Parts: sequence; C-alpha cells; structure tokens
Amino acid sequence: MKTSMKFSRLAVLIAFLLVGGCNPGKSTSQSGLPVSYSSQTPVTSSRLTPIAVETRAASTATPIAIQPSPSPSILSAFLIGIDGIRVAEPFTLTAYLQDYAGLWSPAYDEMVGFLKSSPEQAGIYLATSPGFDLHPVDLSQPGLDLFDPAFSWSTDGRHILFAAPGLLMDGSLWRVDRKGQNPRPLLPGEADRQWMRFAGWLDERSVAALSYSGGGHVGISIIDFLGGKIQAWVHAVHDPLVFTPNREYVPVAEEYGRFRLLVMARQPQSDPYDNLDSPYVRAIPREAVDVFLPDASTVFLDWLPGTNRMLVLAFTELTGDLVPETARLLSWNVDTDEILDLAPDGIDGQYSPDGRWLAVVALGEQLVEAGSLALPAPEPILPGRRPYLYLLDAASGQVALSLPVVSLPQSPEEVAPYPNYVSRLAFSPDGRYLAFLTPGVLQQDEQGWPTGLAQDSDSPFYLNILDLQTRQLVQSFPSAKQVPLWSPDNNRLLFRDPDPRWTLYDLRTGSRLPLLQAGDQQVARAEWSHSGRFLAFYIDVDEQRTHTAIIMLPE
Repeated sequence: MKTSMKFSRLAVLIAFLLVGGCNPGKSTSQSGLPVSYSSQTPVTSSRLTPIAVETRAASTATPIAIQPSPSPSILSAFLIGIDGIRVAEPFTLTAYLQDYAGLWSPAYDEMVGFLKSSPEQAGIYLATSPGFDLHPVDLSQPGLDLFDPAFSWSTDGRHILFAAPGLLMDGSLWRVDRKGQNPRPLLPGEADRQWMRFAGWLDERSVAALSYSGGGHVGISIIDFLGGKIQAWVHAVHDPLVFTPNREYVPVAEEYGRFRLLVMARQPQSDPYDNLDSPYVRAIPREAVDVFLPDASTVFLDWLPGTNRMLVLAFTELTGDLVPETARLLSWNVDTDEILDLAPDGIDGQYSPDGRWLAVVALGEQLVEAGSLALPAPEPILPGRRPYLYLLDAASGQVALSLPVVSLPQSPEEVAPYPNYVSRLAFSPDGRYLAFLTPGVLQQDEQGWPTGLAQDSDSPFYLNILDLQTRQLVQSFPSAKQVPLWSPDNNRLLFRDPDPRWTLYDLRTGSRLPLLQAGDQQVARAEWSHSGRFLAFYIDVDEQRTHTAIIMLPE
C-alpha cells in the first residue's frame, strides 16, 4: 500500500497487503489500511510512487471495440488471451480489458482507468455496463498530457478526479463528469506541486490528496473539489503513512525513528503539532500514551463508525523477526484527547460497520470465557505465543467470543514495517456477519456458538462465518490464508479455497461455486462492482501492465 523517496520500509508493507488479497477498488475499506506510493493497484487508498512523465498529444482515440464474449454454453472452454484463464459456468465473461486496470465507481456499475496498450490509444477510458466497451474521456483541454494518472470517484459517483504527477501545466489535479466530459482543473495555479494520489474522502465535497515535496517528504491537502479550494494543508511530512479519513480528520503517521500518530483537520487546531509548519495538524498526546506504554510508536487501525474515536496500535521496538517487544490497542477520542486501554498485547483490531462489535487480535496463551469484562493481563511477547480473536461488545467491552486464529505471518512478503499482522477478519457491510480464519475446525455448543478448536483438522486453515444476530455459526470450510471479500448486498462471499481457486459462497443457498476452471493463479486480486452483479479480476502481467477481466454473476 515506496521506492526511491526513502520509502523502503513501506515497500515491504505494500507486498504484504497485495498478497493478502487487498481490495483494488473499494472506496472505503473500513480496515484502516495505510495509503502509500507504489504499484499500479487501482485502489481508492492508492499505493503509487511519483511516476516519470511522458509527453504526448491530447487523446483523440475512438472507442475501442472489444470482441463479444462467447455464449455461456461454451464459456467453460473459452481461453482468454495468453493468460490461460477459463471462466466456469454459470458465470459469464462480459469483457476482457488488456493493459487496463479499472477503478469501480461507488454508485454505478462502471469503472475508470488508464489504458496503456499503445501510444496512439493510451489515455483515460471509461468502461460501463452492460458490455464494458471502452470510451475515451474527453481530454481536449490544450496542454493536458497524461502518464499513468491516479483516480478517485466522488462519493456519489458523479465526478471523476485524477492526479497527473509531475506535469508542466496549469494545475495537475483535474475533474471530469461521470460521462468523461467537461474536464477542468481543480486547483489552477498549483502547478508547482507534484500531485500523486488521493487518500480518501471526508464527505461529499472534501477529498484528501497527496503531493510530493522532495527529499522523502509528502504534502497532504484537504480539497473542496467543487469549490476548487484547499481547506487545509501540511507541506512536508517525513515518510508518512496516510490512512482512511472519517468526516472530520485524516489520520497520518510520521516516522522519525518511531511512528507518531497525527490527525489533520479542516479547521486550525488549538494545540498544533510543533514539528510541522501547519496549524491544521496535531498529535496524539504522548504523555497519555506513556501511561500505558512508554516510548511507543503509534499508528491508526480503524474508526469507531459515526464517531471521532479511533482504534490505535501502540508498540515498542521490533525484534529481528519484526515482532514487537510489547504492544497494545488503545482508543483515542480525537476531540477530547481521552486515551483508553482496550487490549493488552493487542496487535490488530477492527470495528464492525454498524459500530456494535470490536474484533481484537491479541497474542496470548489462554481463552477468555464469554461474558468476561477483561482480557488476559499483558505478558512479554515471546515466540510461540499464538494470536487469539476476542469479539467484544464495543459499548460495554464484554467478551462474546474467544478463539485461536491464524498464526503470525512467516513469509517475507507478509512482513510489515510495524506489527500489523492482518487478522484476516471480514465483517459484512451491514455488520451482521463476521468471516475469519482459524487454524482448524471449530467446536460448537448446543446453540451453534463456537467454543474452541477441535484437535484434528483436515486443512491448516478454515474460513468461518458467524451470524452475530442469531449468534450461530453459519458455515465453516477449508480455505487459503487470505482475507475474503463480501458482496455489497451481504449475501455472497468471495474467497480462495486451499487449491487455491477463486470460489463464491452464497449464504442464501449454501452453495460454493468456483468462478474459474483454469488460471486462478494468474488473478492477483478481485473486486466487487457497486451492485454486486459484476466481479473484476485483475491479472498482473508484469510490474507495469495489468489486464482486467469482468465477470457477470447470475441473478
């Protein structure tokens, strides 16, 4: 979610997130994953570096014809290009877009992306349902030359914003309407800034954008995209992590030896952070954190929905295998600076979208009985201590569930620069269901609620789906070690089975269907469309090229 700009530590994090099945198009992941600056992943919380600029004439390309998909009766034998991917019945290949990595709209079944197929046709194109033919965005504005821009949709899907880093023109942040027409610069007169990527939306008008300041420093601005004004700014943050905003604040972690958690607001702060030349930024109170964990690094994990209270990971020095010496989860009320201790030895956490539940992953050696109001006391984090999932009532702190979950990451691509061992938890969009991985089969009580792990299991990892409303285990089956993806309507779950094949589980019917008959390994990541009717599979050809296969699901 970096390369030459002193971003080497974050490059490891990027690889970690991509291997875990990171969402390439979801506008708000709710997971707090940091924004950084490398790869061509089409995510709203983009991960890209400033890119070299290639000058060319404004695009005059005509719509690109895409060969019609084969009929469903022969799809199972259809070979897509050279990638060896075969779509399984009853799913339909709708489009295969070469050298195009599209970003889904948050409101319509359409995407925007940059086509790299040839210098003559290179440019920004829209792909819309039902056929997803490519249509060029109107970029007839004189002097508007592009090379691999970054995109963001407005929250209502009516506008597309794009950043063109390093271009010599009157402003390098632009917007067009959802039809790809009426281009206009967002900030005329800001041509000295090298705008890179968008960090996320605070509300319907305000978006956080990143610009490169040189020397490993990044500028962050909150922009009113309709009014064309910068509402707040900070010019030079050293090697930052930038996280998902809520309606009031943009979380940022600055690294100088250790991470220091900051927030950026649209109004000047009464106690601004004195290490940065900006009245809009302040820091988590160091003295309050020191009460629980002295001299700790602090980074953002999640927002409690509908509030300005954030979940914070505090940790001390990392050992040789990047396991923290000590860690715990804190709650920071950004408005009042109140700090609460939530989970000793906590290494990860996530709130449910409805704000009712807090899922905590902590290192321990024991289970906690349901109904308890306390997690295990902190102990030194030693090799062999296993991670446990604790499902807490967010209001009372009462423990509803305690289970061992998957082991800490061991492979190099899963090592993060801070101890965010992604817990592989996935709440459904409405907060009713929780999907998570365990290192074995679950045991259940008479009511169907999990109580622990069975001794023997046929697979090293099991994907479990809990109904938090009825408090029952809906389903449990073998899975690959990857975060599953819920459909927008909460009814279907995309995951990889142990082979690993991309598989769709339907809660309504209990069916599990593979989406592909061949080529699963070629698909790097997947993302749902707004309606849940389509899935985009992204095939990384190399570091610079990505193809997009769009698959239609049956009604």
